[in-house]
Amino acid sequence: DDGITRYGFIADDVLEVASHYVEIGKEKIDGIEVDDFKSLSTIRMIPMMIKSIQELSAEVEKLKGN
Repeated sequence: DDGITRYGFIADDVLEVASHYVEIGKEKIDGIEVDDFKSLSTIRMIPMMIKSIQELSAEVEKLKGN
C-alpha cells in the first residue's frame, strides 16, 4: 500500500459487457499462480466510452427539449 488512491474498472464487470477488452491468463500474485488473472486495457475502451457519452448527451438534450 503506497497511500495513493486509484480509480478504475473491475475486469469482471467489463467482461460481462465488453469481453474483447479483457485478457485472461496466468500470473503470479504474492508467489501464488492464478489461472484466471484478468486484465483490461482502458485505453482501448476510450472510443466506446466517448460514444456512450455522446449518446447520453443527445438523450439529455432531447429530454431538455433543445
